[in-house]
Amino acid sequence: MNIPAEEALGFHDEEAKSIDLKDFLIRHLKYLPWIILSVLVSLFIGYAQLRYASPVFEVDSSLLTSTDNSQGTSSSDKFQELFTGGNEQKIKDQIAIIQSRPLVRRVVRALHLRTVYINKGNIRSTEMYNNSPMELEVLSLKDSSISFSFPVSLLDSGRLSLAPGKVVHFYEPFENEFGTFRFRKTRFINIGLQTNEFIVQQSTEDDVTEDIVGALTVKPVEEGNSNVVALSMQTNVPEKGVDILNQLAKEYENSIIEDKNKTLLNTLRFISDRLDSLTGELGGVEGNLQRFREKSNTIDVESQSKTYFSGAEETDKFLTDQEVKIKILDYLDNYLQDTKNGFRPVPVNLGIIEPVLMGSITEYNKMQLERESNLATTSAQNPLIKSMDITIGRLREDILETLHNVRASYIIARDNLLKKNREIRSELLSLPGKSKQLLEIGRQQKIKEELYVLLASKREETAISLASTISNIRVVEPARRSAVPIKPNHRNTYLLCLFAGLLVPVIIIFIFELLNDKITTRTEIERGTAAPILGEIGHSMDGKVMVTTSNSRKFIAEQFRILRTNLQYVLTKVDKPTILITSSFSGEGKSFISTNIGASLALTGKKTVILEFDIRKPKIIEGLGINKSKGITNYIVGNVKAESLPVPVEGSDNLYVVPCGPIPPNPAELLLDPKIEELFAYLKRTFDVVIIDTAPVGLVSDAMVLCPYADTTLYILRHGYTRKKQLRLIDEIYTGKRLPRMAIVINDIEVAGDYSGYYGYNSYGYGYGFAYGEHYFEKEKRRKSILSSIRDLFIPK
Repeated sequence: MNIPAEEALGFHDEEAKSIDLKDFLIRHLKYLPWIILSVLVSLFIGYAQLRYASPVFEVDSSLLTSTDNSQGTSSSDKFQELFTGGNEQKIKDQIAIIQSRPLVRRVVRALHLRTVYINKGNIRSTEMYNNSPMELEVLSLKDSSISFSFPVSLLDSGRLSLAPGKVVHFYEPFENEFGTFRFRKTRFINIGLQTNEFIVQQSTEDDVTEDIVGALTVKPVEEGNSNVVALSMQTNVPEKGVDILNQLAKEYENSIIEDKNKTLLNTLRFISDRLDSLTGELGGVEGNLQRFREKSNTIDVESQSKTYFSGAEETDKFLTDQEVKIKILDYLDNYLQDTKNGFRPVPVNLGIIEPVLMGSITEYNKMQLERESNLATTSAQNPLIKSMDITIGRLREDILETLHNVRASYIIARDNLLKKNREIRSELLSLPGKSKQLLEIGRQQKIKEELYVLLASKREETAISLASTISNIRVVEPARRSAVPIKPNHRNTYLLCLFAGLLVPVIIIFIFELLNDKITTRTEIERGTAAPILGEIGHSMDGKVMVTTSNSRKFIAEQFRILRTNLQYVLTKVDKPTILITSSFSGEGKSFISTNIGASLALTGKKTVILEFDIRKPKIIEGLGINKSKGITNYIVGNVKAESLPVPVEGSDNLYVVPCGPIPPNPAELLLDPKIEELFAYLKRTFDVVIIDTAPVGLVSDAMVLCPYADTTLYILRHGYTRKKQLRLIDEIYTGKRLPRMAIVINDIEVAGDYSGYYGYNSYGYGYGFAYGEHYFEKEKRRKSILSSIRDLFIPK
C-alpha cells in the first residue's frame, strides 16, 4: 500500500495556512537590512537637503476692489452710458487682470528685475537683492531674446575680474560674447560678503515675467460677494517678494486709472472732434439757408403769399378789361368794314380811351353828320358829296388802321398780363415746397445748434472728471513676509524621506519578486503541483560533494538523515528499494543528492550502490574523486561483467558506485539494451539499496526508460534555480503517474530567510529557528557578505 507523503509526514492545509504570515515575514526577512539601510540613506539625504537648501518664505498682501466706477458723473446719464461704458468688474475678472502678463511685465520694468546678482557661498549661494556691491549697465546686446549669465569676482573696491586674466574697473565698458556692458559701484561695496565670487544673470523680460506669474497666487479672501483678494507668492528672497507684491498693487492701481483716463480722454477727443465738425456743419446749414432764400427769392412765405394773391387778382381784373377792349375794337373794326355802315356814324363811349382813335372817330362822325345834312339839300352826286365821300372813306381807312394798331397794342398788353398772371400763380404753387424746404433746413440748423451746446457742456464735464479720476482699489494689507520659512518643512521632509526610504526598497523588492521566475518558496511548489515534498536540503558551505559522513554533525548532513527517514514512509513493504533520482534540467543537484542520500543509507548498514546513469553528463565519479574506470557503457557493449562494475567509495562503508564509463554517441539506444535488465537483477541480488542517478527528465527520455526498474522517484528542484514554469511539467508527470511513487526534494536552500518550509529553516534552521539548538549541530564556516554583516547587526544569532 502506497501512503501519500503528505499524510505520512502529517502535513495538512490548515496548518500550512496558519503559518502563511509567518512564512511571508521570514521569507522577506533577508531584505530587512536593505530596507533599514535605505531608510538611513533617505533620512541622510533629507538632512543634507535641509542643511543645504535655501529657505523659502511666503509673502502675502490683500487688496479691496470696488465696483463703484461712477467717475464723478450720474449713472443715469445716457451720454456716459454711451461713451464711457460700465466699469463694474467681477472678482474673477480682477484676479485675471492682476495675474496678467502685461501687468506683471510693468512690475519687472519698474523694479529692474531682469538683472540678478548671486553671491556664491561655500555651502549655498545667495541672491543679493538691493544690496549688491555692483550694478550692471547694459550698453548693447548682441541678442536680446536670450537669457545669459557670467561669473564675476570682486578683487577690491575698484576692480573686478571677469575671466582668468581679464580685469576691468568700475565704469569701464567691456565686451563679451553677449554684448557690451559696464559695472557701476553701489553704496554696498564695503559690506561683508560670504565670498567675492558672483554670478550675474541677465534674463529676458518674458522669462522674468513667466517666473513671477508662476509663483504668484491670487484668490478671493472669502467665497461669495467679498471684494477682497489675497495676493501671495513664495520666494527665496522675501524682500524681493514684498517689493513685487507692493509694486504689483501700485501698477494695478495705475492701470485702472489709466483705463479710466483712456476712456475719458477718448471721450474728450471725440467731443472735441464732433464740436469741430459741428461748427463746420452748422456754418454749412446756415449758408444753405441763405443760398436757398436768395435762389428761391423767399424771405417771408406768409407775406409773400398775400402779395402773390393780391397780384393774381389784379392781373385777372386787368386781363378782363383788356379782353373787353379787344372785343370792342373787333366790333368797331367789323362795323367800319361793313358796307351797310359806310355812311353811318361810329359808336362812341364804348370804354375805349385812345385820343388818336377818338379824334379820328369824332372827325369821322362829324363828316358823316355834315354829309347827311348836305344830302338833305343836294344829291349824292354832288361833287361836294363826292368830295365828302372821299374824305369819309379816307377817314374810315385811318380809323381802321388806328383800330388795328390799338388792337395790336392791346394784344401785347394782354399777353404781358397773362405772363405775369402765370408767374404769380406759379409762385403761389411753389410756396408750399419752399416752405417745406425752409422748415427742413431750419430743423437741421436747430438740431446741430442743440447738439453743439450739449457737446460743449459734456466737454466741460469730461474735463472735470479727468481731473478728479481716482482708483477703485485700496490696499488693505501691504505686503509682508512670513516670520519663518515655509520651506523646507523639517517634519514633512523627514516623513517624506522615511516614506521614500521604505517605499523604494519595497517597490524594488516587489519588482524583483514580480520578475523572478525561479522557485523561492515551498508554497509556490505546493500551489504548482500536487506532488508531495519529501525533504529539503540546505546549501553546502564547504563546496564538497560528500557531506554525509559517519562523524558529521553538520546541519545539511542531518537533513539527509531526515530525508532517509522520510523515505521509509514512501517505501513501505519494499525490502530492497531502487530509487530513481531525476530533475527538470541540468544543474539542479541530482548527483549531489544521489551521492549523499546513498551515503546516508549506507550509514545504516545497508549495502548501497549508486548507478551513474546520467550517461551524457556524468558527475558522481568526478565529485567523489574516484578514478575513471570501466562502467555501464562497457558492460552493455559486452567488454566487462556486471560483478566488476561496483567501485567502493573510500571513507564510506557499504557505499559503492557504478561508473558511467565512456560517453557513447547513442545513449538513448543503449538504455534499451536487454543487458540493462540483467544488470538490475544482479544489483538487486547483491545490494540492499540501488540509487539511479539519471539524466534530467525535462531534457531527455532516459528517466522514463529506466523508471520500470525503480520503486520510487525523487524529483529534484533547486531553490532559486528551477523555473516556476517547470512545475507544470512536474504536475503532469505526477498526475499522469509516469514516474513511480514520485516525490519532490528541494535542494540548495539558502539560509537567507527567503524560503519557508517544514523540514528546513523554519523548523530547524541553523538551530531551531536561528536561536535554539546551536549545540546540536557542528557550525559551518559561511562566507560572510556585506549584507550578512549588516543583518547580523539587527538579527541576533
